[in-house]
Amino acid sequence: MKNISTIIIFLLFCSVNAQIGVNTEEPKATLHIKPTTNGTQAEGLLIPSLTESQIQAMPMTEEQKGLLIYNKTQDCIQAYTQNEWACLEKSKANYLVAEYLGSTGVWMQNISADGNTIKFKVVNHSTAGFSSLNFQNALTLNGASQGLSYIASEDYSNVSLAGGQGKTLIYNITGTPLSYGTLTANFSSLNNSVTAFGTIQVQEQSAVKALSVELLGDYISNKRVTSENKVRLVIHNFSNQPVTTNLNQVITLSGIDGISVKPNQHKSVPIPVGKEVTLEYNLQGVPVKAGNLVAAFNPNTVVSGNANTSKQVTLFSNVSVSNMQIQGDYVVNQAMTSTNQVQVTLTNNNNYVLERINAKDALSLSGSFQNMAVANGQNTDFNIPANGTKVISYVLTGEPKVGGPMTAKWQQAPFGTVSKSKTVAQFNVSPTTFYFSPNQNGNGTITVSSSEPWQYEILGISEWVTVTGATGQNGNGTITFTTQPHTSATPEIGFIRIYRADENGVKVAIRQPPTDDLTTNIPQVEYPNNYPFSDEKFSNNGETKEYTVNYNGNWEVQSYPDWVESATKVNNTTLRVTAKPRTEPGGITIGYLALSYGADYIKRIEIAQKQKAEKCPSTVPSNLRADKGYKVYPYKEQATFDEIATLYEERDGDDDFEDVTIYRYYNLQKKIIKTTNKSRLYLSFHDNNFNKAGGDTRGTAWRPSYLSGYIDNNIIDGNNIPSRIDRYLEEDNKPQFPRATMVICFDGLDENTPSKP
Repeated sequence: MKNISTIIIFLLFCSVNAQIGVNTEEPKATLHIKPTTNGTQAEGLLIPSLTESQIQAMPMTEEQKGLLIYNKTQDCIQAYTQNEWACLEKSKANYLVAEYLGSTGVWMQNISADGNTIKFKVVNHSTAGFSSLNFQNALTLNGASQGLSYIASEDYSNVSLAGGQGKTLIYNITGTPLSYGTLTANFSSLNNSVTAFGTIQVQEQSAVKALSVELLGDYISNKRVTSENKVRLVIHNFSNQPVTTNLNQVITLSGIDGISVKPNQHKSVPIPVGKEVTLEYNLQGVPVKAGNLVAAFNPNTVVSGNANTSKQVTLFSNVSVSNMQIQGDYVVNQAMTSTNQVQVTLTNNNNYVLERINAKDALSLSGSFQNMAVANGQNTDFNIPANGTKVISYVLTGEPKVGGPMTAKWQQAPFGTVSKSKTVAQFNVSPTTFYFSPNQNGNGTITVSSSEPWQYEILGISEWVTVTGATGQNGNGTITFTTQPHTSATPEIGFIRIYRADENGVKVAIRQPPTDDLTTNIPQVEYPNNYPFSDEKFSNNGETKEYTVNYNGNWEVQSYPDWVESATKVNNTTLRVTAKPRTEPGGITIGYLALSYGADYIKRIEIAQKQKAEKCPSTVPSNLRADKGYKVYPYKEQATFDEIATLYEERDGDDDFEDVTIYRYYNLQKKIIKTTNKSRLYLSFHDNNFNKAGGDTRGTAWRPSYLSGYIDNNIIDGNNIPSRIDRYLEEDNKPQFPRATMVICFDGLDENTPSKP
């Protein structure tokens, strides 16, 4: 090592003497090397250059302290002191300087900070370049930072800085600050050798406040608000930063229905620092009553406060009520109709429309009004034109039970009061409706029971109704009348009104149907004694048929069964009916096609569709309940009475035979008898017209048949069936045949659509 030191000193000495010389005139230096330049490149002292590993491999002694070597690995001049090597220059990191550039956005408690930014700048003050610098997660948020985080605006994990170069680092903030105070942004990198920080004041939410709310304009009930009716809101920003917020839905009205704040107002309002902002909200609607209208401010996430105000909505004036009328007849035990009404006239003398008036409770009845009432929900929302009138009506309901004066009173402020009375008549008329056939020379008698005089009138039917006599018009009496044949294609209805001096009365209705009745060529479904039925049924595959309709007036299809796809009026004489295909097995399907004609008259026509089923099986199905005793009767084969009259015995006694269905087309009887250890089901025919010795049982085949049980010819023989059954139940009369079950399957009504067992 001494040799190396000697060489280094020698080289230094030669370099000094060869290039810049030794200056011995400096009094404060033992050796002063004066630099010179040759005009093309710098000249100076050049010391040995080694790597870190080479330096660490050199054996050092105490005498070599102060030795200088350039460390190429650490890029610094090192001196051997304190028995170790130490850089005399600063490290790389000390050439990098970070600087806080500030922040952007609104920083306020409980307000989203999404989009806010924090900026730093790192500058390289050395002449050498740096690479692979990682600033991706160099930022730390402290202080009022709860609820906040950040994301680097670009990839800072591999930053390069040339000598003298700087780079601005932008960090995007996300989240909402949950507290207020000082937010500290700390920047730290390269093992805390490059640091900087900045502070941001997060404002308290209440720093922006609503100061006042005011209702502008006058408010009159049932008068629509105008542009003069507004809500004025004043807000002050006490914070040290401007804010912008949505104030669209912060004003609510209460106390009076029908009026509200118009939507979509002040959706983005800037509020400068230390300034007041005044906003006006337009209103809409009609206040439906008088009272106290309240306007209140509802705080949002930016603006706090509980400002509110109220204003009186006054009742409209300059109106009146007049001209009450009680319409219709009022008679004891006569139900009232829509003609029984009370009408009043309301007058509006204002130059504006009165809207949404509610007078449902304004009318009341008194006196002889038992079993009478004002129908609910009437006149709840109506308008009266400016400088105009409105007639409103109240329908009365019920059936008066007491005669005498009945008073109707209408009262509501500020219109006033009006009333009128009418007598409920104490007389009866019977009957109140007559029906006559077309082309009939009819006659009728009306009986009148009254303790007071009465009269009658014919209402609109004088051309075909003639009153032939009226007796007892001072009390109890009768009215007789005749009718002429009706020749119209539409029905006729008229009235004879019988009334007293107070004009209370009863209408007697006289009705005649159209002369020309509706007819069609649709065949009627019949159930003949002879098998099979006719073919005038719709196919089970679905089909369309057209029929002729004969009627001089108008007709329409009213309804049809659910197995019909459609029933359409093609023209005034043609009806088209389309049946759906049948997918389920079973008997014939019956339904009714209804045609309306002549006002409310209905023609019902019965139609049918063929059954959908399978042929009887040639052999007994394997899944039936027993293994013997079955018999299948194919199409057209006879079954004897003894084979039909069967008994089924259930050994465990639990079966009440609820699943056995008996169709009594030929009085097929079913009787269930329960004993101590078993239940028995008895089936039998009981019809004197039925050939018990071997009659044709296919008459029952229009419904599927399933019969099962014992056969006992000696007991059930068709003669005196009930007594035979009772005798069979005696303990000493046991079945003579072993347990067996019989299935009788009749084919269907035709060979194409047979039934199943």
